[in-house]
Amino acid sequence: MSKLRMKEALEKQYDIYRIEALRAANEILSSQGNGVSLTQADNRAYSAFQEWENNSQRIKTWDWPNTYMSWKLQYPKRFEAVAWKGDKLIGLSLGRPIYAGTGLRLDFIEKAPQCEISLLDITYTRGV
Repeated sequence: MSKLRMKEALEKQYDIYRIEALRAANEILSSQGNGVSLTQADNRAYSAFQEWENNSQRIKTWDWPNTYMSWKLQYPKRFEAVAWKGDKLIGLSLGRPIYAGTGLRLDFIEKAPQCEISLLDITYTRGV
């Protein structure tokens, strides 16, 4: 199998894992009743991101669309989560598995300016 085909196969397999992980996290978030949900990164997320991209209250100025595209090409096993409160984008995060394969590390995370919700708590959502 060529490297390109192997990478495509990994992307497809891990896309299934990402979807399942977000589905499970959304079940937990739904039970909390805070109106927050998680999705994968997509054009809708980056269109919404443009609303606060140049906000002076941003702590970091990551270029999420380009960062994500670079990560998508480089890390098919990546973690990604876009946080929404209703239809309002409240945060973006990217990570990847640690080298031992026993967990995930969170590499990039940013909360929307003027958002009162703890994005870390949402991103670390897990079942008991």
